[in-house]
Amino acid sequence: MHELRNFVKKDDSRKCICVNGLIKSAIKLLRIEFQEDDPDIELNLITDIPEVFADRILIEQLLINLIKNAMEAMRSIAVSERRLLIESSSIQNNEVAVSVHDSGPGLSEYEIDKIFEPFYTTKPEGMGMGLAITRSIIHSHGGKLQVTQNSHGGTTFRFTLPVEDIEFLGG
Repeated sequence: MHELRNFVKKDDSRKCICVNGLIKSAIKLLRIEFQEDDPDIELNLITDIPEVFADRILIEQLLINLIKNAMEAMRSIAVSERRLLIESSSIQNNEVAVSVHDSGPGLSEYEIDKIFEPFYTTKPEGMGMGLAITRSIIHSHGGKLQVTQNSHGGTTFRFTLPVEDIEFLGG
């Protein structure tokens, strides 16, 4: 984990990017992998979203991880009931938020409390590192990652990223 944090903290590849483009790119990459199990994907992306100062590759990878996790969580329900909603929004305190909502079975309170810990997994074949790494990437960018239960079942992962470069803000 220490080496991973050092890798994530390197800022030389951070640029102003639009998260909407990364969301669309991540979905396009994952459609190849999940063709037969494609859930109904709904995008609710605001059109005038501000750019964030971030590493394009790292943010795209974490989006792929969150979307892939959502798709895998929905494997236990009927294909016709699989819904994936991905939203982007702009928050008043100069942040951009991205939410990934799935219609899967959801997580228990215990799982929500543990889900970001290294080596904790809800998957039989999982290593328990994906969400720990995702959270490290978001934190290194000055953002936050949260998980909540959906009121209709399923889970929502939501992350925020600051619009400004945190280096220039003294962060």
